Amino acid sequence: EEETAVLHPEEAYQLYAKPLDEIGSRLILTGLFTILSLFFTLYMSQGWTFLPELFSGGTTVYVLLGLLCAMVLVNRKLYFRQWRGEKGLRPALLLGLATLFAALDCFTAAKTLRPPFPVVIGGLLMVFLWGDYDRSLALLTTVKVLRAETLSAGVSEVQDITKGSRGLIRTQPDVDRFMAKLETRDLTERALRIYTPAAAIGGLVLTLLISLGLKQDLFWTGSLVFLGSVPVVGLLAFPRLFCLLSSRLSGAQAALCGYHGAEVFGGEHSILIGDDDIFPPGALTLNGFKVYSG
Repeated sequence: EEETAVLHPEEAYQLYAKPLDEIGSRLILTGLFTILSLFFTLYMSQGWTFLPELFSGGTTVYVLLGLLCAMVLVNRKLYFRQWRGEKGLRPALLLGLATLFAALDCFTAAKTLRPPFPVVIGGLLMVFLWGDYDRSLALLTTVKVLRAETLSAGVSEVQDITKGSRGLIRTQPDVDRFMAKLETRDLTERALRIYTPAAAIGGLVLTLLISLGLKQDLFWTGSLVFLGSVPVVGLLAFPRLFCLLSSRLSGAQAALCGYHGAEVFGGEHSILIGDDDIFPPGALTLNGFKVYSG
């Protein structure tokens, strides 16, 4: 296997801090466009008429299409750089297909005067950005502890400590190994690498079957199928928990090595302990005594 360079905590801190402001700005802009899309969707579906005549009929749909294009432009990196990861496709591919079908569906919606789906696209984009932000913040919080060089001890896993069981032992902090394992892909991400191509192919087949078999509009059907295929919970499952846990641990000047650390601590273990672990020095005192029958 090719050796990969391990970042020093100081270098990693600068790397993880850099995208936070950018992701935050994109999240705010996407949220603004999503709120506007929700307003115009309600304006159209509820039959409101308090805006100028310019926003009546199919014109409102083209306003929604413009807001969708603005969201795509703001999040172009998410669309064009995150479809394919190191090993496999990412769920951003499904979002890209949903966006394509939703954009094409706007032209049909303008003729039939029904609300299109830009507001749903905006909501899904915000979930993607939220997951990216939490992951970056969790990594930043973790390396911040290593950067401060306040770790006095580490915990490592050993195999076959007693009759084939897994064990945890206290060791000296190994910062290089910690940094090498920090960005280990979590179980959800591994599953999504398999799910994404299957959902993309299955979604296209299902769209064709529904549109041809049930005589439904192709772009409307494709929008519904791919909007429903985006794994919303999977995008937040690990980043949200890692972000919350890393924040709590940092308060105690401790750090978890991402999903690798979670795997190490998961399940049953044997732990080697000594006298000082059971009775720490100074924690046990004699508080008088009584004599019974001599």
